[in-house]
Amino acid sequence: MMSRYEKSLADLNKSLEIEPNNAFALSVYGATYCIINRYEKSLVDLSKLLEIDPNNVFVLRIRGELLICLNKSLKIEPYNAFTLSIRGDTYRIMNRYKESLVDLNKLLELDPNNTFVLKIHEESLTNLNLSLGLAEIMHLY
Repeated sequence: MMSRYEKSLADLNKSLEIEPNNAFALSVYGATYCIINRYEKSLVDLSKLLEIDPNNVFVLRIRGELLICLNKSLKIEPYNAFTLSIRGDTYRIMNRYKESLVDLNKLLELDPNNTFVLKIHEESLTNLNLSLGLAEIMHLY
């Protein structure tokens, strides 16, 4: 028997098949995944919604709550690879590149050949360098 969350996700999935960029469906989809502790899927859906509607207050709040949950989890288990990767990617998406790199560097100590982490690390480092370069250029004016 399907749980109420699974039923909700199935219904939302049907809605998103018809209209993939439906902001309401994506926000409820992402929130539901967050509730059932499927943070990676939640982050994907919420990030997609922020591409469509970057100022969506509901999504920004849920993403903030997701970060709080990840922080609590890492206080209990500081080297949990899955949680570190999700938080590192969340920081990257939030343009908090230095914090992202702290988590990703811990992960690379644990697993230096993890291609997913290497990709996120490269993106965070590139974006950090670009933002620092832009800040330095802006400082000249």
